[in-house]
This record gives sequence, C-alpha cells and structure tokens, in this order.
Amino acid sequence: MAQTAIAKHSGKPVGQYGDWKLIDCDTCGFIHVNPLPTPEALSEVYDEKFYANDKPDYLTKYETEQDYWCQAVYRRRFDTFENLVEHQGEKSILDIGCSGGFFLRYGNQRGWKVTGIEPSKQAADYARNVSKIDVIEDYFQNVNWQDYREAFDVIHL
Repeated sequence: MAQTAIAKHSGKPVGQYGDWKLIDCDTCGFIHVNPLPTPEALSEVYDEKFYANDKPDYLTKYETEQDYWCQAVYRRRFDTFENLVEHQGEKSILDIGCSGGFFLRYGNQRGWKVTGIEPSKQAADYARNVSKIDVIEDYFQNVNWQDYREAFDVIHL
C-alpha cells in the first residue's frame, strides 16, 4: 500500500506507539496508525529484537494467561464466527498478525482449520513449535495468495 493511500484519512487521536499515532478514522471507521509506516519501519518493529527487547516476556506471559483469554475473549469470538458461518463441517480461519498462535490454538481445539500470518520470526516459530499452528512467516501484502487456493470462512485481524 502506498504511503499516500492513508494520507486522506483523519480522525481523533486515540493513542501512540513510538512515533506512530493511532487515530479513530472518520474516513474508514477503523483505528489505525497515521501515517502508514514504511516497510523499513515495520521491519524494525518485527525483527528479532522486538520480542527480545520490547516484549521479552510476552509469549511466556501470554501462555500463562491462556485460560483467561480463552474464556474472556476467544470463546465469544468463535461463538460469533460459528453463528455467522452457515455451512456445516470444518470451518477455516486466517489470523493476520497471529503472534504466538494463541487465538488460533483455541480455534484448533474447537475443530477449526487454522492458518496464521506473522512477520516476526520469533513469534512465528513459537506458533509453529508450541501452538502447533500452520503459519506463513511474512507480511500479508507480500504473500502470493494464489499459492493458497483455499477460501477462508473467517479472516481475523
């Protein structure tokens, strides 16, 4: 996505992460960073130092809180998905920015076919090796989706 694609967006500031300002966008209705980070800036955030320096205990801490997240958040989301997806049989979900695969692990336990996409090598490795999730290690916009001919019933961000 070009830097100018988000330039027309404006809204009330709702937070900040480093130099990136988060806005509640009046144009599209989403909360997003403004301006859009460059690919180089994203690479700096998601390189191996992100979990080592910025969030060293994130994956293990999240693991210890898994029961809470399953009951407080994941269960309701999958209940909603299951009410919206009309077909019977196996349902599939793509989670963009899946981190360590915690959300998808819960979906897998509920019988869903799960796939994640995660740019951080450390988080993607954790999702594969600990959460046992199929993960594409890349940025969403870099993936050749023609290689993934299956349709997903749900795409989660």
